[in-house]
Amino acid sequence: EPEYPVRLETLGHNALPAGMSGKPDTHFEEYVHAGLQFVLQDRVDRYGQDRLLEPLPDGLVAGHRSPLMLYDAKAAKDGYEITATTIRQFADYVRGFHRRYEAYTGRLYAFLLVSGHFEAEGTLEDRSAQLFAECGVPLRTITSAEMAKTVSLFADRPMYRQAIDWNAVFSKTVITADAVRQNLEARIRDRVIE
Repeated sequence: EPEYPVRLETLGHNALPAGMSGKPDTHFEEYVHAGLQFVLQDRVDRYGQDRLLEPLPDGLVAGHRSPLMLYDAKAAKDGYEITATTIRQFADYVRGFHRRYEAYTGRLYAFLLVSGHFEAEGTLEDRSAQLFAECGVPLRTITSAEMAKTVSLFADRPMYRQAIDWNAVFSKTVITADAVRQNLEARIRDRVIE
């Protein structure tokens, strides 16, 4: 949808785009889910509002070609602040998932956090290390603008989504569309998919 990138970026800053009504954070969760599902072309489960009272993140990337990840979408007007409390909450999500499902799925690859932007972006590496120290899983972050750019990369080339090395993309603490673009350009140069 042509309006997806602008809407995702606006919702990530906890604001409603023109022509939309309702709660921006709920729409943001929906848009992040749709974006992950489109880009990864894999199974992405959204826990959403129907599981609101349970201690769960917003969803799970649980496909066969994608890295296994829990994810959370945090709409924030002034930048999402990742605090020690936030890290403990994410670690609880990870430990709960591993306690219930590790024997079936293996360990999580990462915990993905999506927001309009992050407060104190210079501390993201430290926050990732803190999460890893708490539960053995690193934090990965992407802004709504970078996610929108990533989705746009595949709008005209959806067949390349399966050829991307998503493990390499999600190996960095800060995920950028540029990293995905480089991977995509290498796959285009391979000339296997046309």
